[in-house]
Amino acid sequence: MEEVGATPPEKVGCFHRSEFSVKGIFTDNRNWDRYYYFHRREVRPVEREEVEKMMGLGCKGPDRGCYVYHCPKCGEYHSISFGCNSRLCSDCGKRYTDQWAKRLSSGMFGVPHRHAVLTLPTDHALC
Repeated sequence: MEEVGATPPEKVGCFHRSEFSVKGIFTDNRNWDRYYYFHRREVRPVEREEVEKMMGLGCKGPDRGCYVYHCPKCGEYHSISFGCNSRLCSDCGKRYTDQWAKRLSSGMFGVPHRHAVLTLPTDHALC
């Protein structure tokens, strides 16, 4: 059975990092506001704080401020913008994850190992 007019795209686009962000997903169509309205009793304070940090002034935006470094030899200035430091942020969260992985790997024994995650259904959860 052949479908008329259902041809596949000639070229599939690539994912560009700048097109998607966690903040964009939360702010698009007021997703976070609507979610929080219906689930505010279930959202822990730390979760709300992380979302608010991420959705604040904008990560590494001009309103957050920056460090400015000056090289006395060449006279050039270099600025490094402050991030939001939220674990949910696409940029800052990656940095925290990389730091965590580095700390974790430095404490590992120098032997082959495997990582396993075990879960329990909520109705059998331990107190």
